Amino acid sequence: MPEDSAPARPVQIPARIHAVGPGWRHLLERLHEQIRTVLPGYRLLDLKEKLGGLRVYVGWPTGSGDTLRTLICRRGGGGAHL
Repeated sequence: MPEDSAPARPVQIPARIHAVGPGWRHLLERLHEQIRTVLPGYRLLDLKEKLGGLRVYVGWPTGSGDTLRTLICRRGGGGAHL
């Protein structure tokens, strides 16, 4: 049995920030801190640029979708794709 048997930490925005252009970095860093304030163990499912916009897909516990949607809409200035 491996010594490193600690549960894996969920992937969060900083681990995938390289997947999008540098112009998104500051916005994503702020979004990450705001999400962590509400849901410290959130899980990033996908992060990508598409059609000139930013797509952030997050796994969340039941009942917290509205909170995340509000944070992402505020940061993106538009609709959230959750």
